[in-house]
Amino acid sequence: MKKLFICIIINCIVVIAFGQNQDNFQNNMTSSCSIGLFRVEVGACNYKSATYDLSGAITFTNPPDSGQLIVRDCSGNQQIFNPPFTNSLVFNISGISITSDSCYLEAYFTSDSRCNTVYNYKVPSCSVDSCQDCISSFSPAPGKYIMSAWVKGDVDSVNTSYSNPQIKVFFNTGTSSYSLHTVGNIIGGWQQMRGLITVPTIATDIYIKLSCESGDCFFDDVRFLPTDASMKSYVYNPSTGKMMAVLDGRNYAVFYQYDNSGKLIRVNKETERGIKTIKESRNHFQINQ
Repeated sequence: MKKLFICIIINCIVVIAFGQNQDNFQNNMTSSCSIGLFRVEVGACNYKSATYDLSGAITFTNPPDSGQLIVRDCSGNQQIFNPPFTNSLVFNISGISITSDSCYLEAYFTSDSRCNTVYNYKVPSCSVDSCQDCISSFSPAPGKYIMSAWVKGDVDSVNTSYSNPQIKVFFNTGTSSYSLHTVGNIIGGWQQMRGLITVPTIATDIYIKLSCESGDCFFDDVRFLPTDASMKSYVYNPSTGKMMAVLDGRNYAVFYQYDNSGKLIRVNKETERGIKTIKESRNHFQINQ
């Protein structure tokens, strides 16, 4: 049955709908699109590429049936979602270059310009001062260097060399990268890795990555020195103050062992063929009955 809906305000008659039934009228009174939660997580600086990532989630009600949902930052980096839209979506924009101290992230539906939201945030710092893993005093000049380290990892009965410990060196120039290789045999469960590194003239940042392909890996006695330099390292027992080892110019160690009274009883030396005893002594005391 046709109905006429009339709203009377004071003495003015306003016709809301004419010639429509009640069901059609209620269907036309649908709610508009609305964005609710807009959670944004700003990732830390990637010091290798001077970039960062954005991730998060967005919730909304009554999204449009057409168009696209675009999540975009101030530099134009974006992620696009196509219909049909659910009530929530997870976004991730990675590899954003750092060009300013602050930026914003906006989300909007292309078919409904009123359904949008904006989040302002501070861009993470990529300076050396903000890098907890950076050593600001380590600043090698351009030239050739030797890097070495002792590594320990998982090894089976077939292989005689570690393959899971990895050491890589690269620079912010993006043109030079180096991987250290194992040398010699496994000595006392440890094996040396060594490589020749050339520091580019235009490099301002150096990155040394210690990683493990699988299982557990250990790294010790890491060295980085010019090819025309020599170096010795000394290891002391923090409790007794006694010297425990001396590492020579090739990063091989001489170990010192003591008895319970603190007397030196044995000197062992690392070689490419294993650990050799080069000195041993025993003290005997006669006890008079």
